[in-house]
Amino acid sequence: MSEDATALRQAVYGGARRVLPPGDASRALVAAVWAVVEAALGPDPRRVHERLTTPALLDRLAEARAALRAEPFRGLVHAVMRAAGQAPEACAVDLLRLRAVTPGGWRAPGAAVAWSVHRDTWYANPRAQLNWWIPLHDVSARDGLRFLPASFGFPVENDSARFDYDVFMRQAGWQARQGGAVYPHATGPEAEADGVGQGMAAAAVLLFSADQLHRSPRFDGPLTRLSVDFRSVHRADRAAGLGAPGVDARCTGDASKDYPW
Repeated sequence: MSEDATALRQAVYGGARRVLPPGDASRALVAAVWAVVEAALGPDPRRVHERLTTPALLDRLAEARAALRAEPFRGLVHAVMRAAGQAPEACAVDLLRLRAVTPGGWRAPGAAVAWSVHRDTWYANPRAQLNWWIPLHDVSARDGLRFLPASFGFPVENDSARFDYDVFMRQAGWQARQGGAVYPHATGPEAEADGVGQGMAAAAVLLFSADQLHRSPRFDGPLTRLSVDFRSVHRADRAAGLGAPGVDARCTGDASKDYPW
């Protein structure tokens, strides 16, 4: 890598997005996740939407997500961090999360929150947090995460004042199906912005700040997009007050208190 560990974090806190090429650690993680995904979703997982109903797919995804909480994946995640020059022992690290974005899924009733424009800092994620996003297959700019970089460091109208982390975890929690929880999102002109897509190779690693304004793409196929992600918070940076600007987060609580890895 051309940047040392501290410089990389500072760049990301300042709004940079870094795409790290596939390496041994990220390929090992993707291979292990892919085995879990195939066991849960069957062969050719990217066409799972063609053979399963939405409730059945959600059940299978819940099985896969539970499997990714096992201890071997902790070591694989830490290896990805070390390959990027980051020390996992210096960080609070969240569990690995599996994402499946199905063609046309954004049109489903109640699905709007999953495609809304937001910052993770509106969900009580710390300013000193790095997000690590890894596709399980090649993704085009059309199908990758979409960012609104011009909004970084500038306030955006949003409803994050309604979000209390502890209440959210009691009502729903991450990747839960229950309704009724608060999901902060942009409420001004940015809410309908398409954003800039990020294309990537399988097992590449996208690093970005929790304060980046972003959304999932609204696409219609033909294949399901599969990815994993996790989060890390550098404890010393946070204690020193370092991190992204966080100019418009009005939520309460601290999501990182539950980062177990």
